Amino acid sequence: MSTLSPILSLILNQRAAFTASQGRLADWILANPMLAATMGIEELAEASGVSIATVNRFVKTLGLNGYAEFRTRSLDAFRRTIAPVEKLRERKGAGADPAGVFADGYASAEANLAFARDLLNAEACAVAADVLARARTVAIVGLGISSALAQFAAEHLAQFAPAQVVLTGFGGPARMVPRMMRLEPQDAALVITLPRYSATTVRLTRSLHERGVPVVGITDAPSSPIVPFCRAVLFGGASHPVLFASSVGIVAAIEALAAVLMLRTQTAADAAKLTEQIYPFLFEDGESDGSRPEDEW
Repeated sequence: MSTLSPILSLILNQRAAFTASQGRLADWILANPMLAATMGIEELAEASGVSIATVNRFVKTLGLNGYAEFRTRSLDAFRRTIAPVEKLRERKGAGADPAGVFADGYASAEANLAFARDLLNAEACAVAADVLARARTVAIVGLGISSALAQFAAEHLAQFAPAQVVLTGFGGPARMVPRMMRLEPQDAALVITLPRYSATTVRLTRSLHERGVPVVGITDAPSSPIVPFCRAVLFGGASHPVLFASSVGIVAAIEALAAVLMLRTQTAADAAKLTEQIYPFLFEDGESDGSRPEDEW
């Protein structure tokens, strides 16, 4: 963190008022702020080597109403980062019936798609398609969970770009940055990011924007840190009852973008030609395995 959260600042400001045991607790929290934010009172007392009574007196000395307020304030500083921990804690407390987990996941996916539909913007859809259709080279960027989505997008968009560069973090920034630096305003970048957002992705997106390279973003919400640096942004809700992010809405956005580009650039004759080319590799009903020569390896 570049600056201390309000709760950590409060602890530092009150440090002189603590007893020896409260000071030991304060030092443990300051050294492990994210871990402390995820703990119940018993866990925090055990981890820091103090009693539960000491924890209660500690939060009172801070001027808080109780441990619940302390934990809420602690969580606020790391809300997005530790969301998976909190969701897992709540889910385990409520039970983990497999069918129920599936049902909740499907319901969450429906809600994410509804959220994406509500944020649909006609201008953003048109600009995103224009930027990618006109680009000389399209760089597709996605790190972490978004790396699989970047590969997915690359497969769907390959036929629409004269050249494509897929950057998923392989080789680290030392490999990614030189490739990004070769992009010019005639090119474009498709940047995909979900919580927990990659700092590298945000920095690369800002750099592209500052150099005049048009960026199309696909992300979870208008609050995403890449939004200010994008020419157009497509949204897909990413909430999930257990996982830290869902990819369903992003997959739908990628497929919709590919469909728009196909309708803009492909004719029925193009589709027929492609079908003719790939037909020998398709499996037909009633066909025995290996009946075609090309199936023999």
